[in-house]
Amino acid sequence: MRRGSAVVLGAVFLVSLLVVLALIRLNDTLLDPHYYPDLVQRNQVYRFVMVNALTSAIDEARRVDAQQFGGVLHENPIVTSGLTTPQIVEAVHRGLSPQDLQRQAAPVMLQVGEYVTGNRDSVVVSIDPEHVRRVTGEIQGLMRESGAYAAFIERELEPRIRETASDMLDTNENVSVWTQYLFGSSEDAEDRIVRVVMSAVTADWLADQVEQAIDEFTAYMVGESEDFEIRVQLTDVEIIAAIEETKSILREADAYELVYTGVVDPTLMDVLGAGVRLPYDVTVTSDEVIGTLREAAPPSWVQEHAEDLIDHLGPYVVGTSDDFSKEIDLVRNKQQAAAALIDLALDNALETLSALPFCQTRAEATVARRRLEQTLPQCLPPSVSLDELLDFVETRIDDSIQALVLAPIPDTVTFDEGYLRSALEQSGGQEALERLDYIRTVTNEGWTYTHHDLRADLSTRGDAVHALESVQAFFTDGYSHKYRPLSSRRSTGRIGAALDNSRARLVEVSKYEWLVYLSTLALLVVIGMLGGTTWRSRVIWASSTVLISAGLIYAISWPMQQPVANAAAEQARAEVGLQIEGIFRGTMRLIDAKIGQIAETVATDIVNGIRLYSLILAGVSGVLLVAAVFWDRVVVFAERVQRRDSFIRP
Repeated sequence: MRRGSAVVLGAVFLVSLLVVLALIRLNDTLLDPHYYPDLVQRNQVYRFVMVNALTSAIDEARRVDAQQFGGVLHENPIVTSGLTTPQIVEAVHRGLSPQDLQRQAAPVMLQVGEYVTGNRDSVVVSIDPEHVRRVTGEIQGLMRESGAYAAFIERELEPRIRETASDMLDTNENVSVWTQYLFGSSEDAEDRIVRVVMSAVTADWLADQVEQAIDEFTAYMVGESEDFEIRVQLTDVEIIAAIEETKSILREADAYELVYTGVVDPTLMDVLGAGVRLPYDVTVTSDEVIGTLREAAPPSWVQEHAEDLIDHLGPYVVGTSDDFSKEIDLVRNKQQAAAALIDLALDNALETLSALPFCQTRAEATVARRRLEQTLPQCLPPSVSLDELLDFVETRIDDSIQALVLAPIPDTVTFDEGYLRSALEQSGGQEALERLDYIRTVTNEGWTYTHHDLRADLSTRGDAVHALESVQAFFTDGYSHKYRPLSSRRSTGRIGAALDNSRARLVEVSKYEWLVYLSTLALLVVIGMLGGTTWRSRVIWASSTVLISAGLIYAISWPMQQPVANAAAEQARAEVGLQIEGIFRGTMRLIDAKIGQIAETVATDIVNGIRLYSLILAGVSGVLLVAAVFWDRVVVFAERVQRRDSFIRP
């Protein structure tokens, strides 16, 4: 019965010994803080993050549809840049290499190990902002060298400007000349606007703007500033280019159209109305007066005023001047147009008079002759010759042209910003003025985007604002987690909960492991006492039990290694609980697989350690068993050796 009980207890001892060996291995692995940095390095986590995961993330970001950027971009910016994934990865490595990451992360891994094993009560993780600046600097340099900005202008910026210009154009044909020239209603109006904008937007200018924006935003993200303001502004060089391009567009217009239709005609129309009624029932229309003035103006005069007008208008349109004033002198035009207007009026008067009938009586002729000196008679006196008729008409028409037509026309027409804005508003409405003011503001003051704009944009996208604040908090203060007793523990997030759960398990194991050691030793003593009656037989029973148990553990460790590793991997993935969805689901799968690989490594380390310990224990117990079985011979051999030593000594 004693030996039967010893055998039964031997089966219990097998399980207890397995637990003891597992606890010993846990002390060498998961309960050793230095195990974690070594675990990460052996699984090449640093290279995985900086090569595999980074490459996958860039490739997946490259496949994102441009519509997911809120319609701001026509194409994916990574695709537009023309940069390949290896180029981007290499640039990142120049700013933060896997070795740099290891130097940053190894102390963190040691902290994690000390925390989960109960050797410290807090974990603090921080990142040097200098690495962020180095990475962004390398990306900026790569974009300059690769011509990414030129490609972005061609494939993204110019189409966007053209689309905006198309939306701005007024399709109404009855618009003023200034609305046509500045915004356009003709077929080439869209090209005009694009030409003005693109004349100022160069690859170097865009590179400067983007780099300034990245520097400003980076400082905001890493906590070096509490706000940011990205200002895209044209320098003097770009503004001059925009002015020259504006002038070039205005020069393409007909000079007569620019000077007369844009400035002189509206003033004359206000003065003359539909036309002027002259003596002899002659009417000179405003179109006839304007046409005569145009014909009287020499091309050199028109071109001179057009150029001067352009020089004044260009700086105002691009916002470098707040006002302008240009006077157009019409005195010479009026003098040169007077004779043409008189001839025109005479022809009209003679045509009217020639259509009258001759007087039939002497009384009618007398009355008609007296009226002819002032106005149109009812009939023509037969005795009046053509020359005499012309004398009557020319004197009256000449005086009337000077008094009724030319005198009301001002000697100078002033064209200023008030006149321009009035013409735009009358033709294009308030929208035309808003367009002009927008162009002036953007060109002169630039386009701004602040942290308030960013938060407003993110507020429409779920918890994006919270994510932004989390990233800022991490770069500013790092990540810190302090241990709290279970009774006072609050929500600590997914990472904090995982750390606390691991700590609770490992601390619980280390707290009571001495009981397992003591009970296993006591169990072995009981087996020896029950199985043998002498000390030799008891040693034989105990060592045999250890040898058999260790051998069985060694044997079953081989087939159990893979199932244990698989179970550990599944448990680790479940605890981390990555959301494998969204844009970067492929990258999340890689990370999930790496987590499983690390868990398998831990399980394999533990099983291999148990196998090694069982083999060593089997060897030691085997030596004790042999010594106990052959103890008599060992004693006889020892006595012989002792006698021989005594005989040899003098």
